[in-house]
Amino acid sequence: MSYLVLARKYRPQAFSEVVGQEHVTRTLANAFRHGRVHHGFLLCGPRGVGKTTLARLLGKALNCEQGPTAEPCGVCEPCVAIAGGTAVDYYEMDGASNRGIDAIRELTDAVKYQPAAMRKKVYVIDEVHMLTTEAFNALLKTLEEPPPHVTFILATTEPHKVPVTILSRCQRYDFKLVPGARLAAHLRGIFEREEFAVEPAAVDLLVRESGGSVRDALSLADQVISYVGGQEIREAQVAEVLGVADRALVRSLVESLARGDAGAALEVVDSAVARGLDEVQVARALTRVLHDIAVAQVDAKIIEGSAEEQAELARLGRELQPERVRLMCDRIMRACQDLADSPEPRIVVDLALIDLAALDSVPPISELVDRLVELERRLASGSSGGPGGGSKRAAPAARPPARAGAARSPSAPPSRSAPTPEPSAPTPPATAASKPSTAAPGSKPSTAAPGSKPSTAAPGSKPSTAASDSATAGANPASAAPASPAPTPSPTPGTPPSASATASASPAPLAGSPSRPSPVASAPEAASPVARPSPVASAPEATSASPAARPSPAASAPEPAPASASPAPKAVVASPAIAAPSPAAIASPAPAAVPTPTETAAGSGKLSAPRDPLRAWADVMAALESARELTLLGWYEHAVVLKWDAASIELGFPAGAIVGDMASEPRNVEALRAFLGQHLGAPVTLTVRVLSAAERGAADSARSIVEAEADRRREESASRSREAREHPVTKMVLDTFGASIEEIKTDV
Repeated sequence: MSYLVLARKYRPQAFSEVVGQEHVTRTLANAFRHGRVHHGFLLCGPRGVGKTTLARLLGKALNCEQGPTAEPCGVCEPCVAIAGGTAVDYYEMDGASNRGIDAIRELTDAVKYQPAAMRKKVYVIDEVHMLTTEAFNALLKTLEEPPPHVTFILATTEPHKVPVTILSRCQRYDFKLVPGARLAAHLRGIFEREEFAVEPAAVDLLVRESGGSVRDALSLADQVISYVGGQEIREAQVAEVLGVADRALVRSLVESLARGDAGAALEVVDSAVARGLDEVQVARALTRVLHDIAVAQVDAKIIEGSAEEQAELARLGRELQPERVRLMCDRIMRACQDLADSPEPRIVVDLALIDLAALDSVPPISELVDRLVELERRLASGSSGGPGGGSKRAAPAARPPARAGAARSPSAPPSRSAPTPEPSAPTPPATAASKPSTAAPGSKPSTAAPGSKPSTAAPGSKPSTAASDSATAGANPASAAPASPAPTPSPTPGTPPSASATASASPAPLAGSPSRPSPVASAPEAASPVARPSPVASAPEATSASPAARPSPAASAPEPAPASASPAPKAVVASPAIAAPSPAAIASPAPAAVPTPTETAAGSGKLSAPRDPLRAWADVMAALESARELTLLGWYEHAVVLKWDAASIELGFPAGAIVGDMASEPRNVEALRAFLGQHLGAPVTLTVRVLSAAERGAADSARSIVEAEADRRREESASRSREAREHPVTKMVLDTFGASIEEIKTDV
């Protein structure tokens, strides 16, 4: 008699004998007990977990002489015939070899006839996902409404390839891999019945290599039994037969890596290769053990295996830090990926083991980041010592005091080393009949040379306030250079009386008076008017505009500026490096350096062309958003400003864009023109048109607001990406782990 393999010899003969599929067997047994058996079943799951076995049990339960029953007897003629494969009414078809429409047509023709010897005709189609689309379609009607004497059982390992129309006509049962503990107990029972002594570690190795498949485990057990003969089955023999790394080999490899001994680890690999193991098996075994150690460091109960194996994993987990275990797993997994494409697998494994042994000296990334943050904090606070505290950086040497007439940038902050001079106190307002102002007792005059008399106004001239520069120079008499007063110019013809009255009412502070602080000197921006040139003197239109053209700034400026409010100012005391501004420059207000679209030409009522049309158009869009004209904003922010002069604005849109068609509609153009007239303060001629391809190519330099914003974001993203790539931490991590940057996301 021929030998019957263990997988067939110990095939379950009842629902209760099926291993690890209780969720399926319980449902089917209850269906038989309550008479609710379906006419179509779909059994899906991985290989070797009991799909074909359960199909035969269904056939027995349907045709048993004591049934239909959930517990077939196994001794009646139908049960014996189905178990032996000789039943005429039980058909097992292979979907891979009978996948065409002709085979299904023969099946649908045969189901019409009554069974020959049994109660039911049972059709089992294994690997049903291999059928063609036409074959599935031909089976639909018969599967949906089969004759009462027919039952279909479909089995597959890839249910996602089965059409939904087939799935909806069957009861689906998903099989799962058998847990390691259940499979180990099943194998030990079979070894006992076969009268073989076996080590628990050998059973665990068989279970691990079977991957949860009962058929694979029994096939491996057959192979091991043939190798050992009548001897006891040991773990080393199972590893040698199966060509895998046993637990002792992997344990010695992990211990060598934990000590940082790369030489010992390479010797272990040499011994494994000498025993016939390939490098891929060694790398995979090491990956599994490192994974088990990482899981055991979290919860050892999750690991499936004997108590001895769990204790060993717990011991290795105590010897290795969790961060190092995760780094080792990551490195060996990358080595497994490289082994698939490398012509020299031994080189890949050796280099990976050398890296794993050297990981002990690499600190965790979190610690490196913490160190970097601490370093940046100490640098920002000015500390140069160690983490435990250190000496502060030496304070910078005090700068020499600046001269009274030295120029300073308008945006530069005042020097911390030089003390801020006390502001001068003002005196009561001076009138035409008042006496000339003199210096306070004990202070040197700031506007006249030592020993000279105080200057008085020329006969017939109107008195005016002293310049703020004189007040500031008087606050620091030691650094002020003596200067003679400049001649007082006559009032500008055409000055309105209101301006003169305002200028006459301005207070004339005395330089160096300690009574009250001067409002001019206490202003934040007027602390050093000589060092900070007034923008009025540098404005292009300051010398050409007369005081009659615009109102005097003394009446409307939020900060007092006595020096610029007088139409007939006195001479301004300045250092030799800075010339005193002219009276016309002081009397004229400072116009805007760049005209905006809301300005109109003087006396013409027409618009002035902006220097930056895109920026000016962005201001218009901002005004639209403020006015809640969101529809116009959504269309015209895509516009390209082709021309903007004193009388008209011309906008363009790329051809084929729906936003251009909507923006070109007359009612929308008229709505925008009306808004522009109201916003800019002057009527404007608005033209909106769709650009041809040639025109768009010629106007490539012109961009819309949306395009400009997209370019800005791209440039910003590229800049952040460059900064991230050049960061010292990034370079250190790449050098340490031999990694490379595939993508940097800067929009998170």
